[in-house]
Amino acid sequence: MSTLKADTIVASDGSSPVTLTGQSAAKGWMKYDQYNDTVDDSVNVSTATDTTLGKFKQNHTNSMSNANYSTNCTTGTFRVFCTNGESDAGASDNDTTALCFFESVYNSSGSTYSYIDMASNCTVIHGDLA
Repeated sequence: MSTLKADTIVASDGSSPVTLTGQSAAKGWMKYDQYNDTVDDSVNVSTATDTTLGKFKQNHTNSMSNANYSTNCTTGTFRVFCTNGESDAGASDNDTTALCFFESVYNSSGSTYSYIDMASNCTVIHGDLA
């Protein structure tokens, strides 16, 4: 049995990151406090914008190769659902290679939904970088 220990692994040219074969790693993530409109931490996210109550968007530092990337969003409170949504412009303004939209919706009674700003929104982006 062998053990490999390394602090940094780079491609054979000495500077490029290694290529993952048959695997995929997240291409970006963000922890966003919409209540205070602050990004607590992120990778490959240049800015986040609180567009209106319960809706926010994030801009990617490095664009995705196309608009068919996958996103996931969670929030830290019971009965609040954070989903990938559209901007207020609707279907004509879907996610692009450099921007995605999210919505946080509060379910107060099992059937009544309303938009809500949350202090703990977490997003993840999967796909190919441009």
